[in-house]
Amino acid sequence: MKAEDRFSTKTGFALLAVDNENRQIVSVAWKETHTINADGYCTPAESQEPFIFDPAMQEEMDLQEPEIMPFKLATDLVVIGNAYAPGGKAVTQMTAAVEIDKISKEILVIGDRTCTYREGAPPLVSEPEPFQVMPICYERAYGGVDMTIEEQPLNSIMDTLNPPLGAYPRNDYGLGYALTNNPDRIEGLALPNLEDPHDRLSPERIIVWDINKWWQMPLPQSFDWFSPAWFPRAVYFGGIPAGYPADDRDVPEVQRGYIEPGLVGELNEKPFDQRLQLELANAASPGLILPYLKGNETILLKGMRPEGDWNIVLPDNTPHILLRYKDKDYPLETVPHTIIINTEEAKLTTIWRGSWRTIENLPKRLPHFKDPDVDPLEGIDIFVNGLQIH
Repeated sequence: MKAEDRFSTKTGFALLAVDNENRQIVSVAWKETHTINADGYCTPAESQEPFIFDPAMQEEMDLQEPEIMPFKLATDLVVIGNAYAPGGKAVTQMTAAVEIDKISKEILVIGDRTCTYREGAPPLVSEPEPFQVMPICYERAYGGVDMTIEEQPLNSIMDTLNPPLGAYPRNDYGLGYALTNNPDRIEGLALPNLEDPHDRLSPERIIVWDINKWWQMPLPQSFDWFSPAWFPRAVYFGGIPAGYPADDRDVPEVQRGYIEPGLVGELNEKPFDQRLQLELANAASPGLILPYLKGNETILLKGMRPEGDWNIVLPDNTPHILLRYKDKDYPLETVPHTIIINTEEAKLTTIWRGSWRTIENLPKRLPHFKDPDVDPLEGIDIFVNGLQIH
């Protein structure tokens, strides 16, 4: 079987949308699944996976994103896997990292720790337990929900966009978030296994004390999907956590360039229906939303494989996307929207996007119960590597 014969119309998809300048476009998505070989080079998988339209239908994918996203401003690099102790010998801490070109994201991986409550003093923290394998996911990062905080009733739709009162706005899946020195919360509290090596969670920082100072706490660290409900991504959906400072120059996300200074305050002044920003489409962890990649770069994974470091070479096979409209052909510029590396399965998934600015506004025809066969792209033919997908 030829490599190109493994693909089908199920790995391609097209829809009518708008771009970053609010211009009408035809967006074409193309999904490729590769096997990562031991030497780091990739070959097309024998079975090509179809698009995931509804992540809720996928088991064990709580943070999985829909794969049909018409337009992204950058490439999402998502790495799913575990940290492995060097040489297979149990350690109490180690480092895992993802590096590409001059960009590097590093995580300190630590064994299990718990807190002991002390009245009027920071909690005692146990020594980390040795480990050989540690999942790298936001459930193991800093965050969580302090259930000892009394919830307030929801008064408006805006309240539903903001996290619950006791939830860490950056990650309500995680570990270690405590708002007060309450023994019900502190005694036995599990601390995160994943930390920023340059912004550690010391015993003195475990208790936030002031709910409006959540933004001074550590950033949760992982390499996988980042929820649309978490700051800073939630801002692009219109959700602004309470307590965010008017002068945000000291907010870590602003200092690291993850969000523009003053943007939160600017959006807060707008009506809700004017808050949506195109940046909401990017779903990788902060630090792994990258300028459009080309598809031939090398990604270095450190500490995520029993055999040691892994240099993964992205496939150099940009798909050729051609759109035909009114008997004229339009080749589309193609960029990778999303690159997903699953280290445990040695699998690499790339979702490419080609877009065509319509030369005339196409009517917005949508299927409905009276006419379910309506084709929004009627009159348009689309080919990917010679295969007609529409």
